[in-house]
Formats: sequence, structure tokens, C-alpha cells
Amino acid sequence: MGFPGRLYAGHYALTLNYEKKKDEVNAFFAEADPVKRPEFLKRAKIRFVYLRKEEGADRFEAMPGLTTLAKTPVGMLFEFTAGA
Repeated sequence: MGFPGRLYAGHYALTLNYEKKKDEVNAFFAEADPVKRPEFLKRAKIRFVYLRKEEGADRFEAMPGLTTLAKTPVGMLFEFTAGA
């Protein structure tokens, strides 16, 4: 099975427009309104979101469009479906 996704903001030297994308990702994680978060994922065409437990993964479970794919003691993997 191949990797079904792509990285939105990774290593600074390997990501085009890194500073802009880093700021967008930080704003996404800081956003308190779960209804506003899907707007970013849809616009950025992001399908998968992984969060470590210490990043507050549990608070994303109520976000519209996110489905929990895996939950472990160290984090959670979600799949985003626009319009869900």
C-alpha cells in the first residue's frame, strides 16, 4: 500500500512557503472553535491529521468532518472529509 497523503508543512528547507504554512498550521491548532478548523483543512486539501496526546488530540474528536482512524496512548490519527 502506498502513502495516501502528502505533507503540508514539514522541514523548513523542504517546504515551499514554509513560514506562511507554519503560521497557518499553528493557527489551526490554536483555534478554539471546532467549526472554523475544517475551513483550513478544506482550503489546504488536507486529508489526514495526526496529533500527539500532549497536543490535546481529544479536543479534535468533536470537529465536523474528522473521523478517528486510530487512537493510541501516544496520539490519534484522523481522516478529514470535506462536507461531512
